[in-house]
Amino acid sequence: MMKGDVYQKSVKLIQHDSRVKRMLGKKLEFSFFVTGNISESGDSGLATFQYTVEGTDKEAEVFVNAERSQGKWYLVHVIVTDQETDQRIYVVGRPVEY
Repeated sequence: MMKGDVYQKSVKLIQHDSRVKRMLGKKLEFSFFVTGNISESGDSGLATFQYTVEGTDKEAEVFVNAERSQGKWYLVHVIVTDQETDQRIYVVGRPVEY
């Protein structure tokens, strides 16, 4: 799953996000390495993973949270974070402060 549909969907969303392109540069390249955890039980599951995306100007970390319900994966959060400035772009999901 790590390099499967959920990963590919997160990449597509990032590639089409103009905010990410402004932050990193227009040409984006995605890291081959993905780290994280996945757990599945029947038709449900949880996945948390991260990888690097590099643009023409700088690179950032991508953090992904996904849930599997009734046999389908859903992206909950896709967050692109500039490690130098801690600027975050929520491609999917919004932060909840409390």
